[in-house]
Amino acid sequence: MKKSIIVSFIILILVIGWFVSGQFFGNKNYDYKLSDDKNDELSIKNDSSENLNKIIVETEISNYETIDQSIFLQGQTKSNRTIDIKSETTGNIIKKYFKRGDVVQKNDNLIEISIEDREQLLKSLEKEYDRLKSEIILIKETKDNNIINTNEQIKVHEEQIKLF
Repeated sequence: MKKSIIVSFIILILVIGWFVSGQFFGNKNYDYKLSDDKNDELSIKNDSSENLNKIIVETEISNYETIDQSIFLQGQTKSNRTIDIKSETTGNIIKKYFKRGDVVQKNDNLIEISIEDREQLLKSLEKEYDRLKSEIILIKETKDNNIINTNEQIKVHEEQIKLF
């Protein structure tokens, strides 16, 4: 068995032995008497001598009262869950369809974004697209010209090699 279980059993046996020893080795007898003035009197009798110590216990009759145990508390609650909302586009917010702490569902509209900003962004992106498209065409033409020039130079070098 584990060491801790053995130690706990030893402690349990010692405590039980201590309790039982009071039954066999105790030499004091306790005698309760009720006096006329409604006081309990406890006298300890010793086998070898008379009552040397007297303990007097006084009692008092008390009446009960019902106590209202209501406690009024005031405080604020804190949410147990928060989320970050990210938009898929940029723009200025025109209208907000929720208040802080509202419960929202999936696919609910939360805000309205101004269209003017998005139209300007679309126009600028279209201009950028056209510019890149024309740049790609120029690069392709330059590439084709370079290929033609390289082929011509190869032919010239091949003719020179044949002459030698």
